[in-house]
Amino acid sequence: VYGCAKDSVSRTFTTLPAPSASFNLAESLSCNGKLDISIQNNSTGGSSYTWNFGDGSAAKTGFAPSHTYGRPGVFTLLLTASNGTCTDTLSKRVEVAAPPQAGFIALNTSGCTSFAVQFRNISQNAVAYLWDFGDGTYSTEKNPSHTYSYINSPFTVTLVSYGEFGCIDTLVMP
Repeated sequence: VYGCAKDSVSRTFTTLPAPSASFNLAESLSCNGKLDISIQNNSTGGSSYTWNFGDGSAAKTGFAPSHTYGRPGVFTLLLTASNGTCTDTLSKRVEVAAPPQAGFIALNTSGCTSFAVQFRNISQNAVAYLWDFGDGTYSTEKNPSHTYSYINSPFTVTLVSYGEFGCIDTLVMP
């Protein structure tokens, strides 16, 4: 119309698949209050990954970094998967158990024939116990009482304290 050229504009749009954050953890048991983890990243659609381990350490980037939690506690591990435009996040709870520490007090340690000893367990971070009273008898009670009936025999008492994830600590007292 009126001798003018027709003008047109075209634009190309790209639709990227949204990333989906997904991972599994492989934990290696450590009985010193630390936990080493390896990550299996199962994310899809991402081109970059940022990991926040929730323990105050600097965030890491990469497909599947490893990490050591250096102290007991409960932490939130957060993965952010990105394709440069869109992001997806996933968090998982990581619990690092404190190691058990065996400890006990014997409330009386000598007496006449057939004297009873009351043991007070002062172990920390333990969930189960095994007592060896040194005379061929045992107990799994937390605070046992035991009667000794041998005359002039010294006894060595051993307490094994078991932590939540199978870690143990042993205390031997003559």
